[in-house]
Amino acid sequence: MSTHSALFTSCCDLFDPQFIIKGILDVEKLPPSNKEIEDIVSYSWNIDTKYYTAEIKLCTTKKRTVGTEEFADGVEAIVIYFNAGQEESFDLAKAWLPYLKEISPAIQLLVCKNIPQKSANLRHSIHTWCLDNDFELVELEPEVKVDEDDDFQETTGIQRIIQALHAHMWPNMILKESPHTVSPYMRKLMEEESASKSKLEQESASKGDNSSSPEKDDTDSNKTQEKSSTDSVAEKSPKASKSLKEEGDKAAQVSTNKDKMLDDLLPADDLALMQSLCSEEDEEESFEQLFSKFRLMKEKAESLPQDQKKKYAEKVTIAFWKAIGGDEDEIGDLSDLSDAEMQ
Repeated sequence: MSTHSALFTSCCDLFDPQFIIKGILDVEKLPPSNKEIEDIVSYSWNIDTKYYTAEIKLCTTKKRTVGTEEFADGVEAIVIYFNAGQEESFDLAKAWLPYLKEISPAIQLLVCKNIPQKSANLRHSIHTWCLDNDFELVELEPEVKVDEDDDFQETTGIQRIIQALHAHMWPNMILKESPHTVSPYMRKLMEEESASKSKLEQESASKGDNSSSPEKDDTDSNKTQEKSSTDSVAEKSPKASKSLKEEGDKAAQVSTNKDKMLDDLLPADDLALMQSLCSEEDEEESFEQLFSKFRLMKEKAESLPQDQKKKYAEKVTIAFWKAIGGDEDEIGDLSDLSDAEMQ
């Protein structure tokens, strides 16, 4: 049985967090619960995505507690429901912070029915608190309807909660081994690891033999002849050599200018975060940081002119695609479109 869990609670007497769990499990009636510890019960959930499977517990509690140390160590996500129309309910949600700082769950969602559009100050206050404390606000029934022409369409309600849980790197996750479901990035890692092991074995077996090998002498001789031939061509045709160098420098400059034009559209913090996703270091951390800032990026995009907004959307899309190990060939058309518009 898995020890990894998502903890659900409510700061509103009229809302039972089990309602959210019903939506996640897609059932009208919950199965019998399992008692984890005092005041906390759980329901099993088998996550089955395109890339992995994992068995976790969806736990609920009516009290402000993270249970025992052993249970708290397994809490990977916290989902807190509150009534946006009651300041007292929001204060109760805030009171969870000292507990959460002790366990630092990777996923922190603050959920409500909705925040009225006319309550601009309230919305700003809640958004600010969420950003300051690494929470994401999820409205179950948002008043604003989805705009089909919006390049940044966002998922809302129960589906957004499921999406956030699916995006998490669960410690007990089992990657699917089918070549059609394992991401290109993971396949490349496995291939590189296999090639590296084979190379080390070959080098170990042939160590010490190459120094007296006639084949090595022939290879060195060929390399010397090739270098001599190249130098000779360069000496005889200095204009051709210079032309080739200028063309290479020009091509590199054009590529740099294109990147700079698009990068200038992005705020400095977003740009640094997206650039980190192109490297293989701290991939998980970078992806989660980018994901947590998605709503903020959407708000920034809305303030841009239409032409720049589209380029910003493409940049973010490419960053997300690379972060989950997507094959660059599959977004070739998108990259070509971005380059063409910037020329």
